[in-house]
Amino acid sequence: MKKWQGLIYPDINLIRFFYKNRLHTEKGNVLEIGCGHGNNLRLFAENGWNVTGTDICSNSIAAAKSNFEQFDVNSLFIEGLLAEISTKLENKYDSVILPNVINYMSIKEIKDTFDFVSKVLKKDGFFFLITRHTSDFRCGFGDQIGKNQWKLNSDTTGEKGTSQLFFEEWEIKDLVQKHIKLKEESLIILRRTFDEIQKEMKIFNADTIIYGKKL
Repeated sequence: MKKWQGLIYPDINLIRFFYKNRLHTEKGNVLEIGCGHGNNLRLFAENGWNVTGTDICSNSIAAAKSNFEQFDVNSLFIEGLLAEISTKLENKYDSVILPNVINYMSIKEIKDTFDFVSKVLKKDGFFFLITRHTSDFRCGFGDQIGKNQWKLNSDTTGEKGTSQLFFEEWEIKDLVQKHIKLKEESLIILRRTFDEIQKEMKIFNADTIIYGKKL
């Protein structure tokens, strides 16, 4: 087996979602928007799912393609903004995942992304999202450029110069339900908080996790 490039392990909350909903007992097609080197999609591929990933970074896509040569599943990795490559993603998916990516988007980009997800996610397919909560330490840390949106001016987390958008739980739930429409009885909303050390500084992270089945 060749050496894996980039992050190795899937997000812990994605792992919990995957097994709690018994996705390891099924086979299907999954799409991740903002896939990086493919560490989250690895969980699906190791359980026999066909995987598709998109990312705007050419190096990440190249690494993901190399990483997934070891799996006996269909894999497709496409570089580019979703608006530019959406015609290449016309399949219907059994699951669509967006861990830690929409906080780098504008509101319009998020709405457009959610509208796209609504088109390609099958009825009863699973949607999974992680995004930053307004209690995260980054919120208010930099130059404000919009409501709950900040351009970070510190490199503590390696994100200096990036635009970050933060949500209250009800705000992101309303966006998801307006544009994707998940079954209320399947909808799960969780708060994840944790401290970590970045460049000898303790920082507080706060995320909202949402998942459920599409109507």
